[in-house]
Amino acid sequence: MEVPPEALERALTRKILRTIERGTETVIPVPLDAQQCRSARDALAKNLYHYVFYFIVGAVNSALDRHQQQTQPHAPGAAAQAMHPPRTLMLGVLDIYGFEVFESNRFEQFCINYVNEKLQQIFIDLTLKKEQAEYKKENIQWETIPFFDNKSVVDLIEGERGMFSYLDDLCATMAKEEEDVVDQKILEKFDVMYSSYTDTHNYKHQNEKIFFKNDKGFVIKHYAGDVQYTTEGFTSANKDLLSHDLLQMLAQCENAFLLEMLEPLLAAASPTATGGGPPTRVTTAGYKIKHQTGDLIRTLRRCQPHYIRTIKPNDLKSRSCFWRSACCTR
Repeated sequence: MEVPPEALERALTRKILRTIERGTETVIPVPLDAQQCRSARDALAKNLYHYVFYFIVGAVNSALDRHQQQTQPHAPGAAAQAMHPPRTLMLGVLDIYGFEVFESNRFEQFCINYVNEKLQQIFIDLTLKKEQAEYKKENIQWETIPFFDNKSVVDLIEGERGMFSYLDDLCATMAKEEEDVVDQKILEKFDVMYSSYTDTHNYKHQNEKIFFKNDKGFVIKHYAGDVQYTTEGFTSANKDLLSHDLLQMLAQCENAFLLEMLEPLLAAASPTATGGGPPTRVTTAGYKIKHQTGDLIRTLRRCQPHYIRTIKPNDLKSRSCFWRSACCTR
């Protein structure tokens, strides 16, 4: 990263508290414990990976970008452009992880399965609902086919009073607590809020509970089946925040490539943008997943989708082993 080693060490092992009394600012360095150091290290690594990844995606998109100008054969140039403005054609390939169910399902699986729920929802909207509405509009004889509507599960996770919202609230209000304490509090809060949460949209499970707490954590009834989650590590995984000290350290970077990539991040955290103090905007991993997924869905709704369904034939990662139950379920 081409930053002074001592600056990196300070940023990862301590935080700076600033107090103002009678107009005088006092700076107090506070050592971080081992867990806080690991969280700071992981947050730095995640953010660097994030910006490198988006740089690569942006470079690929720029290389593939083409504008197609459509003109009338005999129309003057200006008139043709007015009638047929430049149109950007896009061919997008969306490749995502399938639904994940492991022995231990943590925050990462929670997020991946949430994205799968959202994509399943748009598949239902654009394929099943839209097609049946079109048949009805055209007065085509058609026997309405009921389908699994997962709106209740999506609302449970991303709604205004959904799991992401309470997760962020607890991470913010209990920031000084040990992470395992917050993890347990998250489970307790989920149980209080969602123990009576029922499915009101799926014809197969009308008014059935879709959230359960047990001694291992909690269970969500996803469209692909029940998944057992543990809240262990939810807090640390949701906190991918860069502290003010880490941002100051990155500002000392002498690597031109890295500075160019991190410019939006450093600009938002600059004294000019924050009024001279530390950054006040808090963005968690859950917040990013929720809003980036929303952006993805809006993009997909503007496209004409085509699907390639793949089946995971076994859990052994073997190319020559097919489990009948796995193939039929998926």
